[in-house]
Amino acid sequence: MKLFHAKKLRSGLKTLFSHISVQIIMIVGTTVVLVLLCTVMFFYHSTVKIIRTNAVRSNEIILEQFNNGFETYIAELKNFTLNVRMDSGILSIIESPDIGYIEQETLGNYMKAMFYSRHDLYDISVHMLRNDTMIRFSRDTKKVSVSHETNIEQEDWFLAAASSPDYSCIAPYRPDVCYPEESFASSAPFLRIYRVIINAYTKKPLAVVEATCDMSIMNSIIKDLGQDKSSLFRLSDQDGTPYFLNSPQLTDLPVFPLSTEDTAKPESVMFHNDEYLCVTHLSKDGHWLLTKLISVDTLTAQNISSRNISLLVLITATVISITAIAFLVHFLTRSLKRLSSQMDQAGKGDLKTTLEETGSYETRMLAHRYNAMIQQIDELIQKNYVMALGEKTAKLQALESQVNPHFLYNSLQVISSRTIVTGDREIYKMIEALAANLRYAFKESVLVPVSLEVQYVRNYLLLLKARFEDRLSTDIEAGDDVSRIMIPKLAIFTLIENSVSHGLETSMKQLRMELKVQLDQGSLIISVTDNGPGIPPDTLERIITDCSAGDMLVSNGEHIGLRNLNTRLKIYYGDRASLRLRSSPGIRTEAVITIHLTDEETTDACITH
Repeated sequence: MKLFHAKKLRSGLKTLFSHISVQIIMIVGTTVVLVLLCTVMFFYHSTVKIIRTNAVRSNEIILEQFNNGFETYIAELKNFTLNVRMDSGILSIIESPDIGYIEQETLGNYMKAMFYSRHDLYDISVHMLRNDTMIRFSRDTKKVSVSHETNIEQEDWFLAAASSPDYSCIAPYRPDVCYPEESFASSAPFLRIYRVIINAYTKKPLAVVEATCDMSIMNSIIKDLGQDKSSLFRLSDQDGTPYFLNSPQLTDLPVFPLSTEDTAKPESVMFHNDEYLCVTHLSKDGHWLLTKLISVDTLTAQNISSRNISLLVLITATVISITAIAFLVHFLTRSLKRLSSQMDQAGKGDLKTTLEETGSYETRMLAHRYNAMIQQIDELIQKNYVMALGEKTAKLQALESQVNPHFLYNSLQVISSRTIVTGDREIYKMIEALAANLRYAFKESVLVPVSLEVQYVRNYLLLLKARFEDRLSTDIEAGDDVSRIMIPKLAIFTLIENSVSHGLETSMKQLRMELKVQLDQGSLIISVTDNGPGIPPDTLERIITDCSAGDMLVSNGEHIGLRNLNTRLKIYYGDRASLRLRSSPGIRTEAVITIHLTDEETTDACITH
């Protein structure tokens, strides 16, 4: 009967669990389908606008790049036509009122050399005003021709060039500048540039250099524009004079008013009963205007194709999303059920039991944080226990070291001897030092200021100097900036006592000992250095290994003081404190305590200071 009820309960729970999963799948799945449908509708209405905007922006960039390149090209042409002015020999011929056969040959050869120095010239000529002579070299004839002409100064192009600030002007090669797609030959003439050569002193015109350029530059521009059959484009100057058209229809296209600072142009225009997106760009010098018309019908066809593809992708995404939701719900609920069972086991009081960090990201994070919490609780209990035990053991060890009968016997024997040899003043100092150290040893404190610890060490060394006299030499450096910083009691003394024990009592040579307490980039550095016999490498390695093991305080064995000091530092400061030993046997031994102070500890020390 009980087995039947247990099976029924499990079956009911399984049914309920399955029902909740189905509800979640239905709710989330329906929401996803609705969101995807709204996305399709929104995408359908916005795709046209997006495609138009992208088309305009991409073509604006292309036109800007073209205008920048075309400006550079025109500037290069102007500098090229100025080369005649730089040649003194040619300039002297131009200034001469009469020109002979030799001068004609010289100018002809110069024009020929200028022609072949570039690949985009159709012809080049020089018109000399003083002798009404024109020398020309053309691609068609491949010969130098000489002719006479008059009234050049009455030509419109001459007046425009002479009145220009740079004495140059540019004009289209012909007024009906329509170049159908089949006529995009690189050899076809494109534009003319006129350069007036003047006398540098009188400013009077001497000659005019005329150069006709072919279509090679425009071929590269058209390629950069990404031309298609439905796109129309036109190059004109700021007055609307066309220089290049790829369709006769563009001859009656209006010029839109533009400026280099705020380019205001219509988004779309109706032209010859067709709708176009009009993209224009004005060059930086305000001279060249490039206009491109993009067929809206072409963009609409692209939009329909893109919409159909997106609709197919969204339908596929809907099916995949619903399948993924069903799997995800099943995966999440299974992980939560397993997590609940494991938490029940951990809730029985065993802090050593941890949760298995598996499942979804949220489940893993929950298990990880729970494990961290019980680990911190366990560590806190252990830390409080070890700290209390460590403080008591350290105090007993310190007291045992201070009231050692042998040490007191030696100190009293020295005091008695000094009573006979010296006066009462020196004996008074030693007695005071001994009394102060005894009071300090019995003081109920765990942490003490650096100044008290240093004074305790000074008293200790005073008594040692009375015993060992010239065999002990000390140097203590501890500034006021560290005097108020709190450190574990007998921390410095342990380093001093270790140096004396292994450097003075085991050798008859003079021991030089240095104590430095200083701040370095937010850390308290306590170092004790001596020139004693040092520590053998194997012994030093064993001490470092024992300190790194992290054992609790010990009461016997070698170098008990250093091992207990390292343990106390770890208890008080954790990873913020360290004890390092370095030794060169027979030369130098150094023990260093480093404590990385917190902002609060540093601020308190500075305020009290």
